[in-house]
Amino acid sequence: MEETKKCPYCGEEILAVAKKCKHCGEWLDGKAVEQAAPTKKTDDNMLYCRQCKTMLSIDASQCLKCGNGDPFLFDQIRKENKQFSFPIFFMIIAVAAAELLFDIMDVTHGVIPWGPVHCIVVLTASALLYFFARAIGKQLRENHEKEMADIFKAAGDADAIRRWREKADKICRSE
Repeated sequence: MEETKKCPYCGEEILAVAKKCKHCGEWLDGKAVEQAAPTKKTDDNMLYCRQCKTMLSIDASQCLKCGNGDPFLFDQIRKENKQFSFPIFFMIIAVAAAELLFDIMDVTHGVIPWGPVHCIVVLTASALLYFFARAIGKQLRENHEKEMADIFKAAGDADAIRRWREKADKICRSE
């Protein structure tokens, strides 16, 4: 049986005499790594775990090496997208529906004194809340993108941030 060692980049078991890792594609001698790093091109379906930097499928929900349950921050983006979009959008629709309902029923007094002025105030406040929440969501997304860009830069994969952005944008559009 041939002697093996762990790859210093991905931690997978490889032959001790290997010059290049068969799992992550990294060159194992320092000289080749320095030359290959700036121009490294990987599969469009691969990214690096933000915790252990292991190369994983872009659709992975958990890192097999370190166990990170959100290796690319996609679950966090999904959660933030719902958190900052849906409740405020629902509130705007509910206010508009209530105004329409009260107009149809001609409710001007009683338990709920509701009129066009009230509706305009609530809709304006809701719209401001919506845009404020979107701005917070955008800032959080930029922070996530910067964190992942730093990881991909350290891994020497300049194209990884493009793949990450495409997947993050797809998540935001589908929510």
